[in-house]
Amino acid sequence: MFPATFPSRDRIDWLPVDKLATVLLDVLDTVSSPSTNPPAPNNGTQVFHIVNPHAASWHADFAPAVAAALGVQTVDFAEWLSALRTSADDAIASGNIDLDGNPAIRLLEFYEDTAVVDSPRILTSLKAEDASPALKTVGPVGEEWLRVWLEQWGLAQAKPKHGYMELL
Repeated sequence: MFPATFPSRDRIDWLPVDKLATVLLDVLDTVSSPSTNPPAPNNGTQVFHIVNPHAASWHADFAPAVAAALGVQTVDFAEWLSALRTSADDAIASGNIDLDGNPAIRLLEFYEDTAVVDSPRILTSLKAEDASPALKTVGPVGEEWLRVWLEQWGLAQAKPKHGYMELL
C-alpha cells in the first residue's frame, strides 16, 4: 500500500540532482556578477529557494503514479500510518526488524509528526528563477523522473525496451 495523501507535503517541488546542479551554477554566476546582482539589503545575505516552480501534487500526480509503478493500492495517510505503526510494533515484538524490507519504519516518527501538521510549506522560487534560466524552464515532476527515482531508490528495476527504460 502507498499513502494517497501526505499531510502538509502535497506540493511536490522536487528537482533531479542534474537539474539542481545547473540551477546552482546559474545562481552562482548571477550572484558573482555585479552587473546583474545588486547589493543585498542589510547584511548582504541573499536567500534563493531552489525548488521546482512547477509543482506537482502528491495526491493527484505522485501517489497514483508510484502506486501504479509498484502495483500497490493507495490508501488514506492515516490508514497507511496505522499499518506502518503496526508493522513496526510487530517487528519489535518479534525481534525481527527488517529495515531493508520495510524502510519506512526508519521514518515512522517523522511520518507521525507530519500527520498533525496543518499548514503546508511553500517556498517561493521567484528570486531563484530570476537568477536561473534553467529553473524557469524546468517542468514538474513527471513519469520519466519518477521512473528514474524509483529505480534509484531500489523500488523498481528497469529494463531496456525500444530504446527507453521501462519499469518491470
